[in-house]
Amino acid sequence: MCGVVFMNKVDIEPADVRDAGEILDLQKLAYRTEATIYDDYRIPPLMQTHEEMEADFDDNLFLRASHEGKIIGSVRGRLSRGTCFIGRLIVHPAHQGKGLGASLMNEIEKRFSEAGRFELFTGHRSEGNLRLYAGLGYRVFKRERISEALELVYLEKIILPGIRDQGSGVRSPVHPTQKRQPKAGISAVAKRNRAGVREWIQELIPDP
Repeated sequence: MCGVVFMNKVDIEPADVRDAGEILDLQKLAYRTEATIYDDYRIPPLMQTHEEMEADFDDNLFLRASHEGKIIGSVRGRLSRGTCFIGRLIVHPAHQGKGLGASLMNEIEKRFSEAGRFELFTGHRSEGNLRLYAGLGYRVFKRERISEALELVYLEKIILPGIRDQGSGVRSPVHPTQKRQPKAGISAVAKRNRAGVREWIQELIPDP
């Protein structure tokens, strides 16, 4: 499938594991803003290793936005029980505020057109993210207090009513510091994910 052209200069298309290093570098650059907001520079996106990023490609579809041969944006998603879980939307600081974040979101939704529901989360102080998602049709359905400084805000876009009731228990990807178990069942993955959310900030998504 052909990539989507953004402003006639940026291509949005699937990434592969060979892009892991460049996406990781961009992730660490983009998440500095979130680290400052929450006064925590040890959040998982900043601590993730190259090996952990490569392992994420096993479970997620990554999209990359490229401009003049360089990756300037990315987002990932995976499907579980009818829900597409979207994570780590990142845009290079020099290209933020130009609509690229929304374009990446629209494209990841298209790539998971079979999903009946989309879910993501961000921090309560990430106002730009919350405005972006609201403008794309996402609505808050849950809040979870992690610490005095952080409340996670969960948002969803429902395409087919009732999908959340069909077992949408997996709220986020496996925590980056946790070892992956091959071919784990849905219940085992869900337990690991819930534990990871409560232990750390999983995916505070930088303002696109």
